[in-house]
Amino acid sequence: MGETIIGTDPMSACEVNARPPDIDSDASVDMSDIVAATGDFGRSVPLALARHDIAPDPPDDYVDITDSTRSE
Repeated sequence: MGETIIGTDPMSACEVNARPPDIDSDASVDMSDIVAATGDFGRSVPLALARHDIAPDPPDDYVDITDSTRSE
């Protein structure tokens, strides 16, 4: 995945900025991550944060439903 594009570390499994879907870096992928990215929904990167554009692989520079439904 283009993790360096979105600012996560592909070599780290459970630290800050380690897992692409864990937007708030609390070691849990849950609703708080979706809520964190909601403000950028429908926006393109760079207006939206690249960290919110986690799907498809590689990221498509647009925050949409594919980012909200991405699984690990």
